[in-house]
Amino acid sequence: MKKILLGISVLPMFFSTISVAEDFSEPDFSGFRLGGGYSSASVKEDDIETSEGGIKIEAGYDINQIVGLNFSYETVDESPGDITSDSGAATKLGVDLGYAFYSKNAFIKPYISLGGVSYTEGDYDESSLYGGAGVRYQYHHFYVDLGISAYYLDSDESDTDNNRFSQTAITVGYKF
Repeated sequence: MKKILLGISVLPMFFSTISVAEDFSEPDFSGFRLGGGYSSASVKEDDIETSEGGIKIEAGYDINQIVGLNFSYETVDESPGDITSDSGAATKLGVDLGYAFYSKNAFIKPYISLGGVSYTEGDYDESSLYGGAGVRYQYHHFYVDLGISAYYLDSDESDTDNNRFSQTAITVGYKF
């Protein structure tokens, strides 16, 4: 009888230990995310530099605390939000590598990004590789991402990569 009473008295302590352990467990960093925001592009051709703004739509999937996949579509136009056949657009597919630091329902992830980009504007269509860096802050399911990327493209007049594009974007979104 004493063994049964002792076993019953230990059960509440066992279950309370499990519930406390759940409070301190690491969050699940994996998941799909979707966002939109503003993108500013700077183009440097030879010694002439121009800047234009546009909108950005992105989708991504965080595999774990370190690796994430990204797909984005960014317009480049003198009037942001005006999507016409003359406006430029950059479509990117890449990966981000960093480390998500977790603290009380939120995390911050500084990262570097690498991938491919396709840029189109009118009859101009060129592809290249890009590199960049950024930081993503997430609170519960909502996130804000600030990133910059750079890539080189051929100009219409020569076969060399002499157009340097750099894009800075801020995105707000939701992680599922």
